[in-house]
Amino acid sequence: MHEGLIVGHWYKHYKGGDYFVRGVATHTETHEKLVVYCRIGDPDVNYARPLSMWFDEVGVDESGQPITRFTRC
Repeated sequence: MHEGLIVGHWYKHYKGGDYFVRGVATHTETHEKLVVYCRIGDPDVNYARPLSMWFDEVGVDESGQPITRFTRC
């Protein structure tokens, strides 16, 4: 598992929106690890994203620092 991911914590998406990490699942066919999460305020809808994408760098800010897809709150 990615050493930075903490199940049970909130993360902010780089485009806005706060999300709660419910757990990590394993894809039944590929065995890829998936982060299972929901939007804060909408716990009835679950999403899954490959763990390998969770902390991807998606650009740089005004000062040239990398922006990650999700940042722990």
